[in-house]
Amino acid sequence: MEEDKPRTIASVKKELAKKYPGLTLLKGSEVEVECDATGIKELDDIIRGFRVGGYSVLWGPDGSAKTALALHTIATAQVLGKRCAFLDAEHRFDPLWANSLGVDTDALLTLQLAESLEDSLMGVETLVKGNMIDMLVIDSVTSLVAEQEFKAKAKDKEKKLHDDTMGIQARRFSEWFRRTCSMFARHHITAILIGQGRIEGLGTQMVRLGLAGGKAMRHYPSTILKMYRTTENAPKVSIDNKTKYIGFSCGIGLEKTSLTANEGSRILIPFVFGKGFDLNRMRVDKALADKLVTGGAGGRYVYVDSSGEENKIHGKEKLYDFFEERPDELAKRREAEGHSGDDEPAGG
Repeated sequence: MEEDKPRTIASVKKELAKKYPGLTLLKGSEVEVECDATGIKELDDIIRGFRVGGYSVLWGPDGSAKTALALHTIATAQVLGKRCAFLDAEHRFDPLWANSLGVDTDALLTLQLAESLEDSLMGVETLVKGNMIDMLVIDSVTSLVAEQEFKAKAKDKEKKLHDDTMGIQARRFSEWFRRTCSMFARHHITAILIGQGRIEGLGTQMVRLGLAGGKAMRHYPSTILKMYRTTENAPKVSIDNKTKYIGFSCGIGLEKTSLTANEGSRILIPFVFGKGFDLNRMRVDKALADKLVTGGAGGRYVYVDSSGEENKIHGKEKLYDFFEERPDELAKRREAEGHSGDDEPAGG
């Protein structure tokens, strides 16, 4: 009977494929897990990337670089020839900003928000079924308004309108997740959903920042990143003996993952206004921590490059500029010391 098992499985697999074309029988070892990289190596080392055929969520307060991270991921996917779509629910998409982050806006499909949540999501499904895209970004789920909210009319009091539509967005997204879960998996779509934090628990003693969209928004995604901004190690310069911040540190916390064992991990990435994520600054700071660059007293630094030449640099901003002009230098130095790959340029 044991000898008959392989033949039986093969015959059942063939029968299933014939009767139910959408159903596939696989061995556990045959299941492939593919991820799309963000293009930020230090972040990808923690989260492994965003799962292909599944959902990922970026959420947090306004201005915490959620859209910038999504666009950075799109730029990385486009280098690999993937087709991407951006649902601009907030009508705030800026082609110039996207270009500065490396996005090919000519190749990016941008959907402007339809009147209702339902119409917008159905438009997305049309693109997926037509095999037009490989990656989808919705910015943001919080801005999508259900059709019922447009049609509702308060007859007596505002409370009547609230009662008619309370929780409608959460219900619609729960339905959408159930309907598209297998569809996105079959078409190998990477879906990245952006959401703003909303105050929960008003009127109680448990006030906190929550993710809009209902419980399904936490149940279905394989990766949830909470993003925030902080001045900890934030980019700054000294002007007339006064410190001026030229950006902030983008904090990214891994709240949920089914891809790694790093849940709860946190990373800080320098973000410079008008430029985006400053990975060079991040890697130079790491080189300082690892003593690849020495000194610092009085703003004087010494760096012995991969060829053995000693370089003396005065001023931290000039130190950043030094390595900005030599993007592969730290990677070469680490490789020479047997630490290959620590500082490889991310995202192509």
